[in-house]
Amino acid sequence: MPRQSPVPLVSVLMVTYNHEKFINSAIESVISQRVGFRYELVIGEDCSTDRTREIVKSYEARNQHLIRTQLHSQNQGAQECFLQALWACRGRYVAILEGDDYWTSPHKLQTQVDILERHPEFSICCHRAKVIYENGNQEPWEYPMLDRTVLTLEDLLRENFIPTCSTMFRLGLLIDIPEWYRKVIVADWALHLLLAQYGDIALIPETMSVYRVHGGGSWSKLDASTMARHRLGLFRQLEGYLPAQYTGLIRELCARYGKESEGRLV
Repeated sequence: MPRQSPVPLVSVLMVTYNHEKFINSAIESVISQRVGFRYELVIGEDCSTDRTREIVKSYEARNQHLIRTQLHSQNQGAQECFLQALWACRGRYVAILEGDDYWTSPHKLQTQVDILERHPEFSICCHRAKVIYENGNQEPWEYPMLDRTVLTLEDLLRENFIPTCSTMFRLGLLIDIPEWYRKVIVADWALHLLLAQYGDIALIPETMSVYRVHGGGSWSKLDASTMARHRLGLFRQLEGYLPAQYTGLIRELCARYGKESEGRLV
């Protein structure tokens, strides 16, 4: 039997589908991290129709000490592919990077681990990301440009301020993921809200990743009313799931997204 590699402190979770143009940058930004601990890259490749799988397998062959792949024979869909990769993660902490984004700082993982190790009260650590548009029709911008560096579940309910390509969280907090998670479209926001029940959110005021907006993105191509409808679907699930102290705010936001989904100004 092959020897099991030592348990890593951090698992980097990457889900990819038809990211042939982008996957090299994503993987390179992970393997170039400078850290003082063991980490792994778990890649869920969701039966792409382009060369994504070929590229992923090539990287795994050259980096067997670091990369483990899940090569699905049938397309699982984003949430299911994510969850299967999540359950394969072995680290105490999980960092997320989708196959069409990339990190810009080689110290990203070390910086976030240092914060989570020092502050057990944080469930999530995130940072700013630069948004770039592949078609060049908009100027790049950065978010979140917030002054505060410690935020709460209530803050996250009011605004989805966490770039997915910036997230690091404690894996042990996700003991139970509700069945409705598999059906929501805004899965990144849903994941962060589930985690934020168990601790505050640390926001590093430094830009350490890039989020790409491109024609193949499933969210960015939606119109405003459709986005609002999907947000409404998430918040209806949250009303019966989160503690009662958040019910009033959730109902307020449901009303807002209901109006936006109908094309009415709030």
